Amino acid sequence: MKTRLSCTLAAVLSLAACSSSKHTVGFAVDGMACANCANEVAHHLETVPGVKSAKVDFARKWATVNLNPDQPASMGALQSAVADWRKEHMGAEVDPACENPEARKQLMEQGK
Repeated sequence: MKTRLSCTLAAVLSLAACSSSKHTVGFAVDGMACANCANEVAHHLETVPGVKSAKVDFARKWATVNLNPDQPASMGALQSAVADWRKEHMGAEVDPACENPEARKQLMEQGK
């Protein structure tokens, strides 16, 4: 499984936890070819127990996740959700929902 959130994930997450509200985290997400990818990543994040909502900004390559204050999801669970999306997305030869097949092909060639 080829997974990357960011080479500086730990630093990004630490900054996000310090600069965001107590129940909101933000982190970089790479490997998206189009805005539909961002929607799919957000959907995968929202399936994680302890997540209230998630938004992924394709242009900024940034996820913002609102956590359940009573039982917040762990960063490991969020990372796993992104990794699961990437495995599904990049594991398929063709993604009919992809809005930019050429960018997706390039990402696959780069191993992202």
